[in-house]
Amino acid sequence: MDATTPGRGAREGWWPPHGAAADALLAGAVGVFVILGTYLWPPSGPIRLSLVSWILVLTAVGALYFRRRHPVLVTLVTLVACSFYYPLTEPDGPVLVTFVVALFTTAAEGSLIAAVTLGVAALLARRRRRAGAPPRSGCASPGSCTTCSATTSR
Repeated sequence: MDATTPGRGAREGWWPPHGAAADALLAGAVGVFVILGTYLWPPSGPIRLSLVSWILVLTAVGALYFRRRHPVLVTLVTLVACSFYYPLTEPDGPVLVTFVVALFTTAAEGSLIAAVTLGVAALLARRRRRAGAPPRSGCASPGSCTTCSATTSR
């Protein structure tokens, strides 16, 4: 078969998307997932995200558009956005998915050392925060909460 046979090397049609279109589609899909997940996640009452929350979510999601061109930078941006989002905003949401997608892309694009370093840094930062953090306001079960248990157990 030659390179012009459909399905064998030729890029015919509009699906699957490639390049910038694929990046935009992925960023949009992750954005919809993060926003819907944030609104559907909490079991109580109506949700109002603050301006800071929206800025952090849109920064993390928007960075994914550039994930193939600048994978390490995008991973770092999503890590910083998530690092500020979770302690500063209520309610929690699945914005961490942006970091996971960016981390995967960094590894897949060949920057494995950077991906491992940023992944370990995220885990260490999480562990450090958990060990010294006071319980978050509005914790439903302070005695058995997995997020606050290190500081609320008696």
